[in-house]
Amino acid sequence: NLWHEDRLAVIEPRSGAVRCFVDLRGLLTAEERRSLGRTPALQQEAVLNGLAYDEPTGRLLVTGKLWPRLFAIATEALQKVEQKP
Repeated sequence: NLWHEDRLAVIEPRSGAVRCFVDLRGLLTAEERRSLGRTPALQQEAVLNGLAYDEPTGRLLVTGKLWPRLFAIATEALQKVEQKP
């Protein structure tokens, strides 16, 4: 993931090249986003930062600091993404 951004870089394991970016800005509702942290400083640090791959289900588990939920994303779509020139 990219620090202080709600997006992920999909990286080609062999070369280390970035294949594409995945925009995750829509995961939290506007109300959830506003409720993160009790101070502006905490809100600023309530960022996407928890990633785990669940091999048996083929899902990417995603959460963030102070986020109220854990999200499961199917990785099939990510595997089909073509590298843009």
